[in-house]
Amino acid sequence: MDFDLEVNENGLDSFELVFPLAYRIAFMVVFAVWSWALIIHYLHSRHICVLTLLNYNPSGDKPLHILIYRLAGFLSLTFVVSLGLYWVITHKDPQLTSYFNWLALINLLILGVLLLAPPHNFAASSGGRDRLLATLRRISLGGLAQPHHGKFADTLLADAFISLEVIYADLVLYMVLLFTRTSESPDDPEYQAIRHVVKPIAMSIPVLIRFRQCLTEFSRAGSTQLSEGVWGGWHLLNAGKYISSIPFIIFDILRREAEDTPAGIPEDIFYLWLVSHTINTVYSFWWDISRDWDLKLLASGGSKGHAFGLRKDLLLFGPAGYYLAIFLDLALRSSWILKVSPDIDRILDRSTWVFILTFLELVRRAVWALFRMETEWIRIQNTEFKDPGSNSKTLKDEEVGLSETAVRSPRYSVMSIPVSVQSSTNAPPAYKPRQDPISLRRASI
Repeated sequence: MDFDLEVNENGLDSFELVFPLAYRIAFMVVFAVWSWALIIHYLHSRHICVLTLLNYNPSGDKPLHILIYRLAGFLSLTFVVSLGLYWVITHKDPQLTSYFNWLALINLLILGVLLLAPPHNFAASSGGRDRLLATLRRISLGGLAQPHHGKFADTLLADAFISLEVIYADLVLYMVLLFTRTSESPDDPEYQAIRHVVKPIAMSIPVLIRFRQCLTEFSRAGSTQLSEGVWGGWHLLNAGKYISSIPFIIFDILRREAEDTPAGIPEDIFYLWLVSHTINTVYSFWWDISRDWDLKLLASGGSKGHAFGLRKDLLLFGPAGYYLAIFLDLALRSSWILKVSPDIDRILDRSTWVFILTFLELVRRAVWALFRMETEWIRIQNTEFKDPGSNSKTLKDEEVGLSETAVRSPRYSVMSIPVSVQSSTNAPPAYKPRQDPISLRRASI
């Protein structure tokens, strides 16, 4: 999704006076941290081990979601204090708003430091900070860890950056304007020249990162797909999903440039933008449902043994929860259609509805991540392990609390379940024995 967040110093609307660009970026970052904490907490309550999914073994004893809650609370405190001070000083005065913009910049810097180097009380361990920084360095170049060294964590974080691409692009633009001392006024030719170069490039970077990761997965699958019966072409289809977003980014830039001209938007540009957006939306929705969540709604065949359009293993909610998630994913992926309506600018200030739509995209990504992690857990549980006795070691399993024995598979470190727990009628849903394991082909995607 690509919404345009801009600050116009010559024509600030009421929302921009109260909530300038830098604070909107900070709000989205804080919300993303809270979302991550809630996701981990809920997965913990459903006895799904996030530490196993991320292939991470912290040295501390505190559950991961407790530490992230602490960090989110501290980030929220710094954000609220900074924004409150900004409101007290500026009183919605346009001149004061422009002058005290540095308060928002300081808040962004504090958030960045706390995220990349959180205090010891807010981090699982110093190794956790090192792991995060190493992951960021690796994926920033489109790199991808090996399956048993945290590949899933790499793809999960890179996918999150896709939803943050607008925030990332505006942050890059904000920093470029700051360091070049360029006015943020749209009437400034230098601003327009910088914006037309910086924003498309910045918005394309997260997409190209995932595209390269998909090609890496395809290359790795090439040596094993014949021997294991795995079709590596799924990785190419996944790469196609990401690269299909590049055309609509280009056409959206052209459309926005033409909006302010006397001639308006050329008809061919508008229809190319509309078609490219539609293709990417349909493609991405199909992949979310069929591949990322392993649901059968868009697949051929019946629904024997499970609710219509879903799958046998539902660890998070009842069927209604999954149907709601499918609806939300489609509705929020299609929210760009509001840009076609000429009435939306008359109902809300542009900056207001853009902020709302960007926020809803983060909500969609949080829902996607919750179900994506559940799906990965099911795949791990149903994978036929090779040499389960090799490379076994003892781990702490605060997320599950049921076993301390780990079995090393070719993909992940998977927690074994005691027979006494498996046979119990009160066993958590995530640990009930599987009768029909998912095939190796799907488990490797």
